[in-house]
Amino acid sequence: MRKYSKGLIIALLFTSIVLPFFPITAKAQGSEIFVVGACGPRDIAHWDSPTFVTSTGDYYIGSCLETLFRAQAHIWSGDVRTELLPVLATSWVIEDRPNEMNEAGFMNYDGMKSVELTLRPGVKFHDGSDWNATVFKWNIDRFMRIIGNITGITPAVDSNMRTVRDTYWLEVGDYEDFETASWNVTQFDGIPAVYGEYGASGDMSSRFPRFNNVTITEDLQSGGKAIVYFNDWDTGMNYLQGLEMISMVTYEDYWDTHILGYGQHPSFPQDNP
Repeated sequence: MRKYSKGLIIALLFTSIVLPFFPITAKAQGSEIFVVGACGPRDIAHWDSPTFVTSTGDYYIGSCLETLFRAQAHIWSGDVRTELLPVLATSWVIEDRPNEMNEAGFMNYDGMKSVELTLRPGVKFHDGSDWNATVFKWNIDRFMRIIGNITGITPAVDSNMRTVRDTYWLEVGDYEDFETASWNVTQFDGIPAVYGEYGASGDMSSRFPRFNNVTITEDLQSGGKAIVYFNDWDTGMNYLQGLEMISMVTYEDYWDTHILGYGQHPSFPQDNP
């Protein structure tokens, strides 16, 4: 037994000294496709914000695309002034509307006219491009232009897009009784719907965009600041928090049109499912 142990020790010493001098070829790792499965009541539909509505994809889309801020889990009461957690925006300052009597004869309280966002510096997309105020404005402008059909090439033929349009382009008739002296929604009645500096919609009238426009106030390579001006009375922050940001570089060809599916849709083929 003692003789066997001595031989084993010598063999181990020889292995540890000699083998490191022999070259070892490591096999290169190929690219891996990460596939996620989820069970739910609805099929996974689309991931792009202009066509995204609730689906089974909700289970993981939040881990793939980032937003400006998120609601605090388990305590969310809907108070966007105190309960949002910073993500791609580190802080924000809300400009309030004045409390005013509306056309229906009661007071409108707690209105929000705009929000100035300080964007998180040092963030890059997976393609290496920077997150900054220019990219933020590009994302919001792209979203509003597409669902509003500002270019005239994206009519809301997809049912999901119609749902998103009705959420972000509001009908004058639904709000005219609640307008105030400073919040005048009837100015949009009977005219083509217009967003920011991009002109009129190709197929809508008597509607107004929930976001009026985005103005960059600090233009930096990384981070920076921008103001979002709201056309609604007090819910703009709620709807701003639900929009995921994408790379302006990778998706530059989709400035004028939406992305459908998760790779299985014939109008938007992708290499990976």
